[in-house]
Amino acid sequence: MLTERKTGLEVYIEYAIVENFLLDGALLYLAQKTVHLPVGKGRLFLSAACGAAFALVFPFFDLPPVWAFAVRYLFGFLLVLAAVRAKSVGEYFLTTFFFYLYTFSFGGFLLGMYAFFEVEYTAAGGYLISSVPMGAVLAAALAFSIAALRLFAALRRRYRRKKLLYRCKIVLSDGREYAGMGLLDTGNHLLFCGRPVSLVDPAAAERLFGGLPPEEDMPGLSVHTATGDGELKVFPARLMIYSEGRENIIDNVYFALASAPLGKGYDVILHPRLCKEEGTPC
Repeated sequence: MLTERKTGLEVYIEYAIVENFLLDGALLYLAQKTVHLPVGKGRLFLSAACGAAFALVFPFFDLPPVWAFAVRYLFGFLLVLAAVRAKSVGEYFLTTFFFYLYTFSFGGFLLGMYAFFEVEYTAAGGYLISSVPMGAVLAAALAFSIAALRLFAALRRRYRRKKLLYRCKIVLSDGREYAGMGLLDTGNHLLFCGRPVSLVDPAAAERLFGGLPPEEDMPGLSVHTATGDGELKVFPARLMIYSEGRENIIDNVYFALASAPLGKGYDVILHPRLCKEEGTPC
C-alpha cells in the first residue's frame, strides 16, 4: 500500500506485496473460473507473486504515459499466460479479456466506495493511493469476487437453459392439442415400458385435456425422489418439436402428469432420448 506525504511517496513494502498478491490472485482466479478453465494453484501463486513484485517496482519507473500504459497491460497478458493452462489461443485471449474487465470493474467499484464514504485518494503510477486499511480493500475484493462469480454463474445457467428450450406441441389421438415450450433436460431419466417419458406441467395438462385430465384411465408410473416414493399418471400422444425452422414429429411419445409446476418459461420437460432416438436436431 502506498501513502502520500508532502515529501513524496512512502511505500510499506510488506503491505504492498500482500495486498497486490491477493488482488492479482483473486482477479486471475475470477477470469479463469469465468472462462471455465481449471485453476492450477502453483501457476496461480507464481503469477500473483510476479504481479505483486511488478506493482511494487513499477511506480518508480518514470515512463511516458503511453509507454506506461503499454507496459502495464502487456505485463497483465503475461500474467495470464503464466497462470492459465488453456487448450487454445482463443481461451488465452478470452481469459485476458476477463482479467482486464475484472481489473477495471474492481477499480471502479473501489472508486465508487471511496466516493460513497467520502474517502480521499490520489493516483500515482496508475495506482490508487489512500489511507484505507488493507483489510478493508481485501474485504471489498472478496465481496466483488463473490458477486462476480454468482452473476456469471446465473448468466451461464440462463444461457444454457435458453439453448435447451424448444417450441413444441402435444397432440392427443382425438385431435386435442397444446402448444408450449419444452426444456430438454439431461437429468430426466423417466421410463415407462422401456420408453422415455416427458413431464407435462399441471396447468398445461388441463389446457390440453380441456379440464382435469382423466387420471383414472391412465396407467401409473412409480417414481422415487428425495422426498419419497410416488406415482405419476402416464398418457401417450404425438409430439412435435420445432427446431431450426423445421417441424420434427415423433409418434407414440409417453407423457407424465407432473405433480407440481415445472418452472418458469417452459411447460414440458423433454426426455433427452427423444432427440437421440428420433434424430431431431435438438
